[in-house]
Amino acid sequence: MPVRKESPQLLKNYFWRGLTVLVGIALIGFGIALYVRAELGVDPWTILTLGLSKTAGITPGRASQIVGLLLIVFCLLILKRKPGLATLANFFLVGLILDCLLGILPEIGGIIHLQILFIVIAVFAIGFGSAIYINGNLGEGPIELAMVGISEKLKIKPGLVRILLDVFAAVLGYILGGPVGIGSIIGIAGVGPAVQLALNIMQRCKKEELPMANSYFDKELAGIIDHTLLKPEATPADIRKLCQEAREYQFCSVCVNPVFVPLAKQELAGSPVKVCTVIGFPLGATSAFAKAAEARDAAAMGADELDMVIRIGALKSGLYQEVHRDIAAVVDASGGRLVKVIIETALLTDEEKKTACKIAVEAGANFVKTSTGFSRGGATVEDVKLMRAMVGSEIGVKASGGIRDRETALRMVEAGASRLGLSAGVAVVTGSAGQSSY
Repeated sequence: MPVRKESPQLLKNYFWRGLTVLVGIALIGFGIALYVRAELGVDPWTILTLGLSKTAGITPGRASQIVGLLLIVFCLLILKRKPGLATLANFFLVGLILDCLLGILPEIGGIIHLQILFIVIAVFAIGFGSAIYINGNLGEGPIELAMVGISEKLKIKPGLVRILLDVFAAVLGYILGGPVGIGSIIGIAGVGPAVQLALNIMQRCKKEELPMANSYFDKELAGIIDHTLLKPEATPADIRKLCQEAREYQFCSVCVNPVFVPLAKQELAGSPVKVCTVIGFPLGATSAFAKAAEARDAAAMGADELDMVIRIGALKSGLYQEVHRDIAAVVDASGGRLVKVIIETALLTDEEKKTACKIAVEAGANFVKTSTGFSRGGATVEDVKLMRAMVGSEIGVKASGGIRDRETALRMVEAGASRLGLSAGVAVVTGSAGQSSY
């Protein structure tokens, strides 16, 4: 089998993202070590780490590695979620750094002003470290991996899952003898705002550097693009190229026909880029049963997101219950995966567009989408505004079809699009003009 060579730019991209992740992990480990030395209580997961360390007679770093490994194994075996490269680095290196720093940092023996100073520095170190780690975009930490997996499996909001996980860790850690105190409260109240502050600072820096950055590519815009190849003549080589571009330019997902889902999943292994596929595409003129079967098959092959086409004729005929049943069948069969509903705006009146959006929300969809790109028209600013007005902030709006340059893409975002579907993704984020019709 021939060995596929990565482009020099892609390798350079990986190097800098990997370095970013390592810096973030180092700061997180430093913050946790300061927390421990402050002796005023720690955050929920460090309560569990120190409780396990005390009970098992092992170092805090080794206990941290065991907790991370158990979370990863749980995600693999129970939640069927694979860890990214950064997930593996996180569970191993945080523990290693923690033990090293605890061997260096002095014990401060109850000197209150030093304890408070250590806690404040720890909060900012963990907050900024987490933001830098996130910016590396190479995978979640073990806790976040479990949070997302449980959320998708049980269809519970991620925020609630995180609270439940933190409570579980704190209670179990306390039972094992982990320290709880004022530092725990400061950490819970302070780390979140510190993360947000760091993300805001990095965002401002990106904006200040935008003229130079755009000579390469717009990372912020790339993060909401579904890099798409749905042509019937697409080959495996075309899909591999699509996936390599998605890795290199950090697109949100690749959108491919169902037959290529396993290949795309393989090509993107270890990457945060999602795999999206289409259901009932491009006409939507199949039964709800057939679409549900297609959705289950796509999910089993590894698809992360499903873009389904509604029964357009049923909508135009006023058969709204059938349209609702059609969408709900795919949502139910998706196994908690994100579902986008293509309403094919070019074929609908404004009233029909409003009705389609309303039904999609009621049926449990996560997005409404303008077009397949295979009909007589694509996304328009007016349609995106109308769709956003109908769904509010409750679900997303995806603009697709006819977006071939950066200016058009930005107009769609300004109109309310939270995701863009296009095959000219590279051209759009680098500021050139794309030739594709999708």
